[in-house]
Amino acid sequence: MAKQTFQDIVPPEPEKSIRKIPLSKDRLERKSAEDEGTNRDRLARTLAGGWRGVRTDTDKKRFTRKTKIFGLAGILLLTVLFFAIFGRGSADVKIIAKQLSHNFDIEIEALKEGEGATFEILEITKEAEKIVPARGEEMVERKATGEIIIYNRHSTNPQTLIRNTRFETSAGLIYRIEDGITVPGMTERGGEAIPGQIKVRVYADEPGERYNIDLADFTIPGFKGLPQYENFFARSATPMAGGFVGRVKKVDEETLKQTRAELQDALEKTLLGLAIESSESDFVLLTESLQTSFFPLTEEGGSANDVKIKERGELSGIILDRSKLEKIMIKSVLGEANEEIRIRNPEKLVYQIKEPEDFSNLNNINTLVLNVNGRTDLVWQINHEKIQNDLAGKRKSEVSSILSKHGAVGEADASIDPFWKRSFPINPEKIKIEVVDKI
Repeated sequence: MAKQTFQDIVPPEPEKSIRKIPLSKDRLERKSAEDEGTNRDRLARTLAGGWRGVRTDTDKKRFTRKTKIFGLAGILLLTVLFFAIFGRGSADVKIIAKQLSHNFDIEIEALKEGEGATFEILEITKEAEKIVPARGEEMVERKATGEIIIYNRHSTNPQTLIRNTRFETSAGLIYRIEDGITVPGMTERGGEAIPGQIKVRVYADEPGERYNIDLADFTIPGFKGLPQYENFFARSATPMAGGFVGRVKKVDEETLKQTRAELQDALEKTLLGLAIESSESDFVLLTESLQTSFFPLTEEGGSANDVKIKERGELSGIILDRSKLEKIMIKSVLGEANEEIRIRNPEKLVYQIKEPEDFSNLNNINTLVLNVNGRTDLVWQINHEKIQNDLAGKRKSEVSSILSKHGAVGEADASIDPFWKRSFPINPEKIKIEVVDKI
């Protein structure tokens, strides 16, 4: 065997690979920079959630903690935004108005016209009807009838008009009064002449439908050629109705009498109810002045064997302006007041006419002297709008000082929504004012 020398030992050829090719120094530096940039890109993608590399438990805990913090912050932000947008704030203010109980015993003079306590004449007309059996037919002649108001602006002296005095329309139709009357003389008030007046019922000079007319003006033919002719005149208070000539169905006297009594009873209750209803809020009705009159209307045919009986009721009375009365009564207790004050329970007051009056002709009454008695409450009226404007945008701690400037406020309690707000809404309409009896 041949002896091998050192030179014969040749190392095997290395495996050929591009990875094992040594790099020059400048290429190594460039590779290091590229690796660093790659690492930065990976980190950015990781934070952006675009890279799903391997995470350690510590990374997961940190990520979970950050997620919770950001989540809670987001919820809090949304809550604040919700209340800022949808709960801009509102406020409720409950107020007990200032009040005073007082026992009235006062005398008041009321005029038909004037600046102080005043009154006027309330007039209500209503009709009712009922169908009853007929008992044959009969020929009738009926005269139209209605009410007029006669005016005297000729003299301060009263004027007597005799029975059957005529009143003429511009169309030449004549109506007469049945009984003699006296027209009051004119009066002066504030430099102005107020004609005397009286309301009376007149009847057509002849029967027939021709005299059924609407409202009209009348002259007095008997005064022609005299100064009174220009200064005495009349005007309709109601239309003229009921005139008729012809055959009508007949009703026996007892049935007719009973039916009209029933209709009048029903009308009286209806008229009184309407008078009370019409005066409840703005007026005081003097029940002792009420006058009720009834007038039969033409019987009308119902079916072949029936008759429709009709009746008209007229009610008149004196009503007093409630607000003017209250001002005089309140002034008698408190003098001049800057605030608006009302009487809360006026139904407890009793009004009595001091001097007896003839209520048969209410148009003749120009002055009334009243005694007013009763215990009631004076209540200061709350100015909602002014309080809303005064509180708008102010801090809740200022409520007491602001409301103390409103003399009508007795006690008050305010709440603001949402609860953490410390100031009232800037918009006054968001502030609700409620007047209560007890807080």
